[in-house]
Amino acid sequence: MIEKIYKNKYMIICDNCGTGQECDNWADVIDFMNEEGWKKKLADGEWKHYCPECQKGCNYCLKTNPEYAGCSNIWHGNKLGIGYGNYIEINFCPMCGRYLRE
Repeated sequence: MIEKIYKNKYMIICDNCGTGQECDNWADVIDFMNEEGWKKKLADGEWKHYCPECQKGCNYCLKTNPEYAGCSNIWHGNKLGIGYGNYIEINFCPMCGRYLRE
């Protein structure tokens, strides 16, 4: 997220891990994000911002996505286990909205 913290200062904060950087103005925020490799994504009408370390997804994505987590017992093919032997097909993270697979 990007927050105005002082009269003319802004803070860019990773919506996953909370890492942040203070910038002198809006243009500096954009420059910082581009130079450092931050990404943004529109989810539920709000922009989410992710630092380079969190590019692969939120903590939920990393724990549940077989591509990143290696062995995962909650996946059955491309379906997510929701308990009691029930599965739903899901291609996005229910927490952050990132696509888990193409």
